[in-house]
Amino acid sequence: MLKRIVFVVIGFFILNSINAQIEGQAHEIGVSIGGGLSFELTYKRGTPKSLFRLRSVLFNLNNSRVPNSSTNKYTAGLFGGYERRANIAKYLKFVYGFDLGASYNGQTSEGNENNVEIENKEHVITPSINLVLGINYVLKDQWIFSLELLPYLSYGFRFTDRRIIQQGIEQIESSVSHFIHGGLNTKAVRLGVAYRFVGKKKKSKKVKG
Repeated sequence: MLKRIVFVVIGFFILNSINAQIEGQAHEIGVSIGGGLSFELTYKRGTPKSLFRLRSVLFNLNNSRVPNSSTNKYTAGLFGGYERRANIAKYLKFVYGFDLGASYNGQTSEGNENNVEIENKEHVITPSINLVLGINYVLKDQWIFSLELLPYLSYGFRFTDRRIIQQGIEQIESSVSHFIHGGLNTKAVRLGVAYRFVGKKKKSKKVKG
């Protein structure tokens, strides 16, 4: 499951890179940061007033070890949507739109206590819809500094597996649960910076009479 999500994220960016020379359209590539130092890559394409937007949660992998136990955590995600921009002042824009997508969080822990081996696995997949509200400051028509609020509504799926081995006897417990989250938290407030460039227009060939 994790490999599939990573491949999807990479695939989207490859496809958008291939399309980067579509004539006359503006392209914005950047990075944003939210609460808990959550980094995302961002890509936007369109006109100055209307853009397709794509943001990818950077793949994170954290390992921790203590005596007799270890824990691995990993995160990935992909969101796509649409935004419009309205002038507030010469270099200041109001941004509104939406995002749709999903995130993945996984955790694996292993331990040994009193000759009992315990392994826990958890996979959480969370589809979400986000409202986009923000402000952009444009510097020299190329650099864009942004502040965005992303109120969200999500419906998640949590899959857990617990494996216990004691005196050679193995016991496995599995469960599936669901949850609904919504609102606005620190991770839904993001600061970003992006670089804008315009695709080269294709020269039309003259037909000789």
